Amino acid sequence: MAAKIFRTLVLAIFIVIPLTFFYAEPPALSPASADAVTADQSRGDKDGSSVGYYFDTDENGNSVFTQILSWDEDPYALRFEIIIRDSLGAEILRKTTESSSIKVQLAPDSYTYDIITWNLLNQPEIESGWQPLVVIKAELPKITSLTPGYIYMDNPENKIVIKGEKLLPGVAIFLHDASGRDIIGSELARTDETDITVTFPEKEFKPGAYDIVAVNPGGLKAAQKDAIKIRFQRPVDILVSAGYSPISFFQDSWFRANWNKPMYWLGANGNLSVYFVKKEWGFLGGEAFGTGYKLSGGLDLAGITSEYLLLGANFLYKYRFDKTISAIARAGGGVANSHHSFDYRGVAGPELNASNIFLDMGLSAQYIFPFKMFIELGAAWYEIFGTGYTAGGLSPTLRVGYQIF
Repeated sequence: MAAKIFRTLVLAIFIVIPLTFFYAEPPALSPASADAVTADQSRGDKDGSSVGYYFDTDENGNSVFTQILSWDEDPYALRFEIIIRDSLGAEILRKTTESSSIKVQLAPDSYTYDIITWNLLNQPEIESGWQPLVVIKAELPKITSLTPGYIYMDNPENKIVIKGEKLLPGVAIFLHDASGRDIIGSELARTDETDITVTFPEKEFKPGAYDIVAVNPGGLKAAQKDAIKIRFQRPVDILVSAGYSPISFFQDSWFRANWNKPMYWLGANGNLSVYFVKKEWGFLGGEAFGTGYKLSGGLDLAGITSEYLLLGANFLYKYRFDKTISAIARAGGGVANSHHSFDYRGVAGPELNASNIFLDMGLSAQYIFPFKMFIELGAAWYEIFGTGYTAGGLSPTLRVGYQIF
């Protein structure tokens, strides 16, 4: 019975899993550079297994790397026997130890290993079976320069040229800020291992200083602190635009009885927009605008030709999907100046001028082209508070513009 309990405890405590090691050949560095990790190492952490390495410098100035394989301690084990074979199946190491780790110096290759546990009765108790072991050659990258050293959140250009050494194919480039957030880059082009071009996802941008980090496929990395600044290029944006804007009225029975066409096609507008608060969550600003319409209507006895000039100001909020596409919400009001000419079956009648308060709100989508040109498509609702009526109309708008600052 005691032997059975002993065997059960040994089986329950001792677990060995496959691990992956690193072998590297960089120049002599401080041990802090030996922080490379792999997916296999995270798997081994679940049961206390780990893999690591350290290096020393020999008399010739070369770095000599030692890999460390460790596992959970087993108080019921007399010793452990470790066998390692190379990729051809030849046994290259057989070693026994009473500790829960061994140190080896392996060249880059694919290996298999077996760990045998000898119990207190000096009998082999547990065998891990042949497990894969891959030693990867890890090159230490180096970053020497960046061009440019900044990214503008309001500029379509978003490319960084990194020059350095041993920037291997598959190198991971990312930005790291003080809060611990990472922005993963994408490689666009490379000349060789010393010159690559990367870009970063704009949705992740927040103003601030970022470290840039390069991690080679082997796991070794290089970093430059506060190497990239992300900010807005201009504190204020000033834009001018002009466009076409017909109108269709939907509100006030009296107004629609006199101006009853489904759409009035003669309409235009112009805008001067200023954004003075620029954050990653959007831009805030204001605009001055003018919109003009020409309407023809009236009843059987008299025709009416009306000209409306709406002068007003809006509050603006711009949400940027990226550097080229934005959604804009606007709301405000102003004064609607109108001129009405009456015609009684060919006989000119009186003319009437009026000024009334109006409110407006609208939504639009904006696309910015290179060279600061943009196009904007949207619609606005106008509510005109006249004497004895309140006219409400929807005005689709197509504008083109230019960012002057």
